[in-house]
Parts: sequence; C-alpha cells; structure tokens
Amino acid sequence: MQGRKIQNYIIDDKIGEGGMGAVFKAHHALMPERKAAIKMLNTQYAGNQHLKERFKNEAAALARLNHSGIVALYDYIEEGQEAFLVMEFAEGTPLDKMIEKNGKLDEKFALQILRQIAEALAYAHSQGIVHRDIKPSNFIVSAEGKVKILDFGIAKMVAESRHLTKTGMRMGSVYFMSPEQVRGDKDINHRTDLYSLGLMYYVMLTGVYPLESLTSEYAIYDAIVNKDFVNLQELKGKISPVSLFILEKCLQRNPKDRFATALDIVKVIDNPQEITKEISKKAPVSENIKKENPVVEKVQLQPSNIQKLEKPFTHPSVVSAPKKKSNKLRNFLIIGALFFAIGYFYWNEIYYWIAYDLFSSRQNQEVSSDYADSTRGEKMYVTATNLNLRDAPQTGSVIKVIPYGEPVYVLEQSSHPDWVKVRSGSYEGYVFRYYIADHVKPVYKVISPQAYFYRESNYDYPTNAYLIAGQFVLAEEESNGFIYTNFRYGGNTTSGWINLQDLERVK
Repeated sequence: MQGRKIQNYIIDDKIGEGGMGAVFKAHHALMPERKAAIKMLNTQYAGNQHLKERFKNEAAALARLNHSGIVALYDYIEEGQEAFLVMEFAEGTPLDKMIEKNGKLDEKFALQILRQIAEALAYAHSQGIVHRDIKPSNFIVSAEGKVKILDFGIAKMVAESRHLTKTGMRMGSVYFMSPEQVRGDKDINHRTDLYSLGLMYYVMLTGVYPLESLTSEYAIYDAIVNKDFVNLQELKGKISPVSLFILEKCLQRNPKDRFATALDIVKVIDNPQEITKEISKKAPVSENIKKENPVVEKVQLQPSNIQKLEKPFTHPSVVSAPKKKSNKLRNFLIIGALFFAIGYFYWNEIYYWIAYDLFSSRQNQEVSSDYADSTRGEKMYVTATNLNLRDAPQTGSVIKVIPYGEPVYVLEQSSHPDWVKVRSGSYEGYVFRYYIADHVKPVYKVISPQAYFYRESNYDYPTNAYLIAGQFVLAEEESNGFIYTNFRYGGNTTSGWINLQDLERVK
C-alpha cells in the first residue's frame, strides 16, 4: 500500500489495524504538509453489503461531528469494491501507551484528560451519536495535553441506524463493555459510554486493567454483568473525593444510577462542591441529626463531668438476703440417671423408631421435593459454565451459583423480558433465560472476528448475519464441520449454520 495514491492522498505507511480495516498515514499530493489518516475497509468485507453499510455509517457519524476533541472527517471515497475514510491525522501519544509507560497517571493530569473526553462525548451525545467503544487506545494525547477521540468505528446513531446494529450483537472492546452491552440490550443509550469512561478513568488512576487476570471472555462477561469487580474502598485516601465520586457514579451497573449526561462529569470536575450534596445523602443519621439540630451537641454530657463511683451505693437500712444454694448439679444428675435407666431397658425399641422416623421423613422429603419440582414448572438445564441465581432480576443479590448441566424448573416469566423465575433444589430465584435450555447442549465460543451464518452446512448460502468474537452459542446439530444454532438474544432469533473453525468448544 505504501506509495499508493487514493485520489489526492498518497499513503506513507501503516499505523494500525482493527476488526473492520487497516489505518494508514498519508499526505496530500499537492500540499505535503497536510497529513491524513486513511482507514480502509478490509478487502475480505468489501463485498459484504451489511459491513459496507456500517462503514458508511461511520463516515456519516463523523461527518456530523465538528468538535476540537474529535478527529475530523475529510472525505469518504469508494474505488471499485474498496472503501476509504480520509480523516484528520492526530499527532501525539495513544493513551494506552501513556498508561503503559507511566504505570498510572498523575491524578491532576488524569482529571484534565477525563474532562476533555467527557466534554467531547457530551457533544457527540447531543448529536444523537453514542460511541460504544471507549478504551484507552481510542484516544490520543498531544504534547500540549490536548485529547482527541480517534475512532467512531462502531458508533451508533441513536435515532436513525437501529437496523445496522441488531439486538444481541455485542459491540465494543470486551474489557470496557458496559453490562447492557454484554447483555445485548435493545436500547443502549449514551450512558453506556459513561460506564466505559469510568472504567477507563480507573485504569488511568491505577494502571490496572481489573479484568485482565480473567482467563475467558465468559468470565469477563459474567464479572461485568454480575459482580462488583472494582474495589473502590481500596482507593479511599489515595485519590481525591472528586475522583472517587466520579468512579462510583460511572460504574453503576444500572444505567439510570449513572450520571445523566457526560456534561455532569465536567460540572463535577469544575465545581467539586457539587458532590457535597450527594455525599451528605450517604452520611450517618446521627450526623444529619446534628446538622439539623445543633442544640443536641450543646446538651451532651462530657465524660469529665461524670464522677465514677468505686462501689455501688447501698443504703444502710437495706439488708441483703442470704444467697440460695444452687441445685443445678443435683437436678442434672437426676435427669441423667433417669435417661440412662430408660435407655438401658428400652434401647432397641428407641433406636428402631428414631432410625425409622429419620429415614422415612428424609425419603418423603426427597419424594415431595421431586414431585414439587416436576409439577411446578418446565424442566430446563443450565448451559453456562456457572449461572447465578438471584433474588431479583438483573441486579439482585446472588443466592446460589448453579453449575453447567444442572436442572432447573421454570416457574414464571419475570417482569424483565430476559429473566425468568426458576427453582433449583430448595432455592427459588431469577436467572438470565438465555443460559438455560430444554436439554444439555454443547456450548461454543466465537474465536474469529466474525462468524457468519449459512443457510446450509456449507459455504454456498451465506447470510449477512454474523456473531463477533467472544459470543457464546449452543449447538443444536452438527454436520460437515458446521453446527446449527438458534442464536437468541433480547427477544430476537437468528438461525443458521456456523463453521466450526470459527468456534471453540467450552462445554
């Protein structure tokens, strides 16, 4: 590609590569001092109309944005089957390289970076565009400390492009995905960027990628959706209350509990006193009482004003009655002797009835439990490595972890469409309904960037539907090196054959 001319731009060298294409540094043929970054759609996807439409969507997203913190789009070019985005070339150091070099960033500097990013995102959100791939490598910091967002490659135009990102398609880098992205929720809004931004800010402050130690993408997804994997208590006293408040607010699993807009982050950074109202809501009741009723403190007795008495005071006229001798030992010996005598003469009969009672009650309990399970719901099986049983849908506390292949009995559909109430042994709770099936099926994970569906178990009838790396599917049938699957997520179903070379069996 080096030296190739694309209209008025000449390619200098390759500077990066992503899932959909490679990025090249280039210069203008007539104005060499004008640099550009040219993103080229991979040739293997050029004939795929769905991917080409997404590439055009990126161009449309960038064309609508005019902000100093976001790289500008110069042009969109098609030559034959090839497609190119010509963008502003941002000089500086990628944020991930900066973190890697320094271990962690100085908090004051990190706050400046966070503020610039939040301001740029607030602008993008105001234009109806959600980034959905916030991660350190998508930001570049100039020598003057100015930040630019580099990639809107999987940005979503909230109002106009719902058909380009189908329900159930997880978009974004796995380590920084929000819980709603992992679940494949239907209506992902701008608050998904705020979660990812908060997690990225945590990495900036600590130099630690909290999910990096996990060995499978399933474990990462499970941690994001079900666990508080970032321990903010450890940061108390090490970072300012402002940073701690921003992290806590951004990393809420429920989007409604996060900041309402990215601009709210800017307001908190610019006006730290804004967080005092929020923090005071969490203060102990006694502290609130003192603030509302300052007179309470004035009437409190001080320890120095209270004399300690050496002995309890007793009036001379009071005469203590003599203490009774304890009969506890004598009573214990009498009862023990009585039981020994009964046991000695009737031991066989007692043993028989105790054993019979225990055995029969346990047997009846097991029978009644099986009967209750079989009559109270449809029998299903866990198809996840481990499935959390919660006391409420989505955000409830974990009651029990059910291993792969264990049976559960579906009792009822919950108010949340992706969760059902089930019974597991003696426990009842809620589980994510796409991790249970009517029989134990092999579980596969997508290991290629995209795994396409085919109408038949060969390459002759491809479809435009595909899964991305890290997603899990259940095998209904296997033939000619393909598996047939019904990929169900968020109420939608995509059926077809997937090449086993794109998959890795996990169960």
